Amino acid sequence: AENVIWALGTAATLGASSILEGSILAGTAITVGANAEIRGCALAQSAVTFGSEGTVTLPAACTACPAGTTSPAGSASAAA
Repeated sequence: AENVIWALGTAATLGASSILEGSILAGTAITVGANAEIRGCALAQSAVTFGSEGTVTLPAACTACPAGTTSPAGSASAAA
């Protein structure tokens, strides 16, 4: 889902065990529930908060998070 972008003017919440294909851009914050998976990037002006065991699978074009950002400890990976 490298060319799919979900753009929101406010905050976004992904429920527990949800799967998001594509990148999400939120005007304020993104909250990712427990065991949720993002197959793309999550970018917000304030914060991106992950529940336990959440994962982010970066698109093949991405090799690392942008400068000044972080991903959940031990869960970010580059797509093959």
